[in-house]
Amino acid sequence: MPQTIAIVGMPSCMGGNRYGCEQGPRALRHALFPLLDKKSIPFEDYGNVTEPCVCGLKSSKAKCLAEIASLHNQATKFFQDNEIFKKSHFPILLGGDHSVNYPFIREAARHKKIGLIWFDAHGDFNTPDISPSGNIHGMVLAALAGHGLTHSFGDDKAIINEANICIVGTRDVDPDESELLKKTNVHVFSMKEIKKRGLKAVLEDAIAAAGQGTKGIHLSFDMDVFDPTIAPHVSTPVPGGLLKKDIKTIAHCFKNQNLTSLDAVEINPSKNMDENETAELAARLLLALIEN
Repeated sequence: MPQTIAIVGMPSCMGGNRYGCEQGPRALRHALFPLLDKKSIPFEDYGNVTEPCVCGLKSSKAKCLAEIASLHNQATKFFQDNEIFKKSHFPILLGGDHSVNYPFIREAARHKKIGLIWFDAHGDFNTPDISPSGNIHGMVLAALAGHGLTHSFGDDKAIINEANICIVGTRDVDPDESELLKKTNVHVFSMKEIKKRGLKAVLEDAIAAAGQGTKGIHLSFDMDVFDPTIAPHVSTPVPGGLLKKDIKTIAHCFKNQNLTSLDAVEINPSKNMDENETAELAARLLLALIEN
């Protein structure tokens, strides 16, 4: 890892249309910073990209779209003004719901061609036309791949090549979303496949696909990829996810890999304000990858 970790928070819940995960960055900082200090890992906290106070649900097909697009523009300026991706730092984004990382990944991709490994219980590959909920946190990966909201976010093409995108840990994918994924070159590794083949074998395949012809890989962690028994404080928990022991496997598989950046999202402390279990799990995961 480079000398200094660059931390940025985006405390937004607009993409999920559910309060709570806007507190995720605070909870994760509280869990992560003592671990970094204990390991004497230097880091710089750049603070938060703030969000609009009011969200107008003007469309049930893409809720809060105007506000989220505005937040993305604000975030892009924040990343550029602070030279987050130009300095010899390793950038980490703390969310917020899963829609917040679109501008973060876009900015990373502006500096070099990257692959993307998306750890999530869900596909996040809906579009406004097929989404059952209209929640944008379930559409952001499709937008990164050039489908659905890409143009609404100000881009005229995909940010990441489909063949360099891998989704790991899925177990709750909407029917139309599944059909759209089948028409793409995106690699989907479900929990069913992980249990059959083993996480190590799946991650080796994902790394090969995401790294093919790219100069680095971004890792995105929706904490609902983990089982609710160990990560209960997430917005949309789904049983049957990854376990604590899998953190060691993840760290081992990405050791010596060219990681460009990380994000951890969808921690929802409001589900139990007296517990920080999910944030602590995310902090241990991030630390394991940082120490590689």
